[in-house]
Amino acid sequence: MSKEMEEKFATEKKTFLKGLFIIAGFAIIAIILALFVGIAGGIIGIIIILIATFIVLYFIWAPNDVFGTFPEEGFAIILVEGMGFKKLFLKFKDFGFDLNWNIVKESDKKIHQKEIKGMCFFLWPFQRRYVYRLKWTKYSEKGESISKQEVLKSVLVKSYVYFVGISSAEDHSLMPINIGLAVEMRIINPVKAIYKIQNWYGSAANFIQGGVRDEIRKRDYIEWINLSESISLGDYFEKEMKDSTIEKIREDFGVEVVKIKVVQIEPSDKRYIEASTRKKLAEFEKEAIVVEADAEKIKRTTEAIGPIIDSISEMTGQSKTEVQSQWKDDPENFEKKYEKSIIRINDLLKAQIAGDKYIKIETSAGGKEGGNPLLELIALSQIISQQVSKNQNPSQTENKKKRSGKEVMEDLGYYD
Repeated sequence: MSKEMEEKFATEKKTFLKGLFIIAGFAIIAIILALFVGIAGGIIGIIIILIATFIVLYFIWAPNDVFGTFPEEGFAIILVEGMGFKKLFLKFKDFGFDLNWNIVKESDKKIHQKEIKGMCFFLWPFQRRYVYRLKWTKYSEKGESISKQEVLKSVLVKSYVYFVGISSAEDHSLMPINIGLAVEMRIINPVKAIYKIQNWYGSAANFIQGGVRDEIRKRDYIEWINLSESISLGDYFEKEMKDSTIEKIREDFGVEVVKIKVVQIEPSDKRYIEASTRKKLAEFEKEAIVVEADAEKIKRTTEAIGPIIDSISEMTGQSKTEVQSQWKDDPENFEKKYEKSIIRINDLLKAQIAGDKYIKIETSAGGKEGGNPLLELIALSQIISQQVSKNQNPSQTENKKKRSGKEVMEDLGYYD
C-alpha cells in the first residue's frame, strides 16, 4: 500500500468511528423506546436508526469515501479491491463507459452505475477509493508554465491545457532551439492512463517532445519562423505526428491530444536571438526601401502619363477620367487600343527634341523594333519636361501654368 493510501485509510477509519458513535447513540434511544413503549416503540426505534444511518452515510461517511462517495462533474473515481483495480465511477454529462472503460457518448455506454442523490456506493473497507500522486505542468491563462505535484483522488476527464517544453532541439543546421507548446489533452480511458504507466502526463510529454524534435530537424530556424507567419505551427505538428506520436498516446495511454499551439520558438543561445532580430530588421528596412522606390516610380510614371492622357482625350473625345481609368485598369490593353495614337505622339515628341538639339535616347528596346511605344513616350515626355526646365529662368518657371494636352499637341504640330 502506498503512503498516500495509508494516510487516507487512517482518515477513513476515524470518520467511520465518528459516524458509528452517532448511530450507536440513536440505537440506544431505539432500545429504550422498545423497552418502555413496546412493539410500537421498537418499530419507531428501527425507523430512527435507519434515518440516522442514512444521514451519517450522506453527510459524514460518503464525503470521506466510507461506504459511498460523491463524484465531481468532469471527473472519474477509481475503486480498488486489495489494491487491484475494481471499477470506476464517472460524473460527466452526456458520457459514460463502454465495457473496456473507454469514455463514450451516453448512447453508446455499456456500464450503468447506480447512485442516490449523486452518491455512489461501495463495500468499504474491502473496496476503497484510489488516490495517487501526479506531476504535471499547466499552461496558465497568463501564458505562464506552472509545475505542479499533487495527491489526487479523482481522474480529470475534461480537456485541460498542459505545457510541454522542448529544450535545445536542433534544427536542420544544428542550431539549438527552445520550443514551448500549450497542449490541450483529455483522458479517454482512466484505466490505461493510471495503471498502464507510472505518470501519464510525463510519458505523453516525452512522446510529444520526441515527435517535435524530429520535425524541427527538417527545416532551419528562419524557415520555421517564416512558416509560422503563414500557418499555425501547432496545426502543422498535429498533422505530421497524427499517425505516429498522437495515435500511440491515444491507444497506449488512453489520452487524446485535442490541440497543440506553439507559444514559444527561439534559439537557445541569446546570441542567435540577437542575430536573428538584426537580420529580420534588415529585411524590413530592405522591403521599405523597395516599397518607397516603387511608389516613386509610380508617381513619376503618373506625372509623365498626364499629358499623354490629355492628348488622347482630345483626339478621341473621351473625358480625361475615362482615359485615365482605362490606363489604370489595364495598361496592356490601353497600349494596344491606342497604339497608333501613341506612336504618332511619340514621333512628334522625337521631332521636337531633334529640333532643339541632339539628345541620345535610351528606351526599353534600345531603339530596336519590338520596343514599348508607351514607355518610350513616357521617357520622351520626361526629357522634354527636363529641357523646358533647363531653358527657362526661375521667374518663367514660377509663372508657367499647366498646359492642356491640346496645347501640347498644337505646339507639336499635330493640329492645323
